[in-house]
Amino acid sequence: GIGNFAPTNVSTSRQRPFYVSYSAPLLQLSLALLIRRHLGTRDASSAATRSTCNITNGDDKPLEEGEVTASDYDSQQRTIKMVYFEPLMTELERYVLENVFHVDIIRTNERGKRSVVVGSVSSCTTNGTNTSNSSSSSRSGNATRRSTLFYMPHCPMRLYGNVLWSNWSPDALCDGNIVIYGNDFHSYDDRVLSSGERSDESNAVLRIIPHLVSRR
Repeated sequence: GIGNFAPTNVSTSRQRPFYVSYSAPLLQLSLALLIRRHLGTRDASSAATRSTCNITNGDDKPLEEGEVTASDYDSQQRTIKMVYFEPLMTELERYVLENVFHVDIIRTNERGKRSVVVGSVSSCTTNGTNTSNSSSSSRSGNATRRSTLFYMPHCPMRLYGNVLWSNWSPDALCDGNIVIYGNDFHSYDDRVLSSGERSDESNAVLRIIPHLVSRR
């Protein structure tokens, strides 16, 4: 799980006067939230307006630079919908995600089998172990294209394959409609050596590699 948002290690030794570490799932969630914020504010003019306002927290104290409130997360969620799944989630983690970070929770393990409606409103989803799917819009002329980001760092190959099969159509997989943030698919191609594995028609990852654009 996320570890109830608590540090996994706090050191005050002489070698490390103050050192705090957190679990990998918590750090991955933090990056997903930052991506949602970036996508939601990239084209928003409100960002410039916000910096000139006198903003306070619930205690009427001025917010520190970079500090974010629950209402900020709510606004981000209404702009870029984020949906999250964690198989080992605790009730505390669920409460914080829903009521503080304003993230929608996937209640059942879909195993990555989530279809995307091309052209739908902006959405951000985490589905599968530590995966996230966020969507943003890009404009070309007067047309608006919605892209969905599946945030899936270090997931099993079959989980990536389930996402691909659930969206196996030219409309979904072409023109950047779906973006996967995860392992380099070409690395799987390098590791698969047997002819049996290469001829496995159920392996969507190997089938899509010849048509794939991979960026680091």
